[in-house]
Amino acid sequence: MTAARARLARLAEGLGVAALLSFSFLRGLSGVSFHQDESLWICCSLYLEAAVDDAFVPPAWFREHVLRQAPATDAAAGAWDPARTWHGHYFALDQPPVARYVIGIGRRLAGFGPEELNRPWRYDLSAAENVRLGNMPSAALLVAARRPSAFLAVGAGLLLWALVRESAGSAAGLLFALLYSLSGYLLVHLRRAMGDPALLFFAALSAFAAARALAAARSTGGASRARALRALGWLAASGAAAGLAGASKLNGLALAGVGVVAAVLGASALDASAVRRAALAALGALLAAGTCAATFVAVNPSLHSGPAAHLRAMVELRGRELAGNQQDPRWGLAEPGRRAVVVLGRTLRTYTVTKAAPLNALLGLAGALVLVRAARRRPADRGATAAAALLAAGLFAAGPALLTPVDWDRYYLFPVVFLTVLIAVGAAAAGGALLRRVRARLSAA
Repeated sequence: MTAARARLARLAEGLGVAALLSFSFLRGLSGVSFHQDESLWICCSLYLEAAVDDAFVPPAWFREHVLRQAPATDAAAGAWDPARTWHGHYFALDQPPVARYVIGIGRRLAGFGPEELNRPWRYDLSAAENVRLGNMPSAALLVAARRPSAFLAVGAGLLLWALVRESAGSAAGLLFALLYSLSGYLLVHLRRAMGDPALLFFAALSAFAAARALAAARSTGGASRARALRALGWLAASGAAAGLAGASKLNGLALAGVGVVAAVLGASALDASAVRRAALAALGALLAAGTCAATFVAVNPSLHSGPAAHLRAMVELRGRELAGNQQDPRWGLAEPGRRAVVVLGRTLRTYTVTKAAPLNALLGLAGALVLVRAARRRPADRGATAAAALLAAGLFAAGPALLTPVDWDRYYLFPVVFLTVLIAVGAAAAGGALLRRVRARLSAA
């Protein structure tokens, strides 16, 4: 096959995968089961208006909560200090703002302004009472807020498909796209108006950019200096994407480690002295971590003054909430033994497309071995760099999630996604080996 035909084949394959993912994720948003937390994510999408308008005055329910007085009068609205929107209360500390911005863009495109937002859900009240108080988003608002999540789910799937295809071949990529689009778990959690779709998209983007950084560093064309500059540019992109992941949900900051790993591996492949390679590795790691931190701060006005104190307050709030939920017998996983049993059961059986835990474990292990072998391939090619990026992303994203102290379904997002990657790679490798054996026997007959 000529180079032109190969490119056309890849393009056709990519368009087919995009069509499959779009068909799965963009339809039927109103049919996705409602989660009460969507109420808070949607009402806090007013932070989009607050970010673009320094004089923005939030609705009365928001001011009542912040000022701890009710009702919020017109006089109080006229005297509202916009800085209060971003500091010193639960709404500002609960979540970073990027996923809120994304939800806000979706509702704005559908014509919903901040005055049409629902109030936060009250967990101490019944569903009927929450509806009566205006805490439930309207059906049209809910769909508008979910639409960006669905598009981000498609984007994340495409990025991961590209990495799987490069690292393990076309069959593995297509199998991953099929499993991803058929996953009942992902079709729920990646279409709700919450932070998880943005988190996964920017995590996948960070891994994709890290793979490109490694490919630039390990390429044989061009001067070593030009390769290093291209690699540094991609490392900055990887770090910025990790910063956006962290600005969607705090655990996304762990993705900065993907860029750091890419910097170390990329520098080791350069044609330079050991001292220069070490210096470039340190520079690349600092660049990836630095752009992650800078992006994380830049997109969140809460961090523009006293960033360390505000971030510490966010982490402390999250720690208190997790500690409280861990004590709840319905979902607390305080005991390490019970945690291991529950987490493995959820990941290998409950939330995967195929519910056969032994088969999933076997294929997942085979897929991990294939990716490790591909990442160590010499001379390194794009398949090797994509495999290294996938392994690093799985380590830094899925690894911490497996230590979750709370048995909440959405906390398994990264383990489920990366197990799906490994199952696709392992199944494609097993199928390829079987096909080669059959062909060999047929030719020998």
